[in-house]
Parts: sequence; structure tokens; C-alpha cells
Amino acid sequence: AKTRGVPNASDILRGMAHYALLKLALDTGYSHNDFHNGNILMGDSDNYFYEAKIRPMLIDFGRAVKIPPDILEKIKNSSNLTA
Repeated sequence: AKTRGVPNASDILRGMAHYALLKLALDTGYSHNDFHNGNILMGDSDNYFYEAKIRPMLIDFGRAVKIPPDILEKIKNSSNLTA
């Protein structure tokens, strides 16, 4: 059950996966383009997300696409991950 204002484990994992997908786009200029639970795995890590002991791992890049430069620039300008 979700306590009001407190994310549950599923919400945290989903947020981590979304972060990984956005970070991939910003760092490489590519979109994974096949987002579903089967393509996002969680693995052990001691240093990926602050004190979390897990990290997202993306697999199956068969549908990856290059993001057009003008769209990528809009994404970069609207995110706070590039600072």
C-alpha cells in the first residue's frame, strides 16, 4: 500500500528506469524506443543512485532511433539533467 506522499518501491524503480532512459537520450542522442518492463532490468549496484543498491539496465536496442537535433535540444533545454 502507498502511504500518502511517500513513494512505494514500484514508484521508485519506475522513476529510476525513466531517469535511465532520459539520461541515455541526453548522453547519446538516441532513444531506446521500446519501453516495457521486459526491456528494463534492475541489477545490483553500490553507487548508481545515491544510497540505492540497484541500477537500471536497458536491453534490446533493436528499435533505437537517432533523435533529431532540434528535438534533442528541446529535451536538453527542458531537463535539469545536463547541469
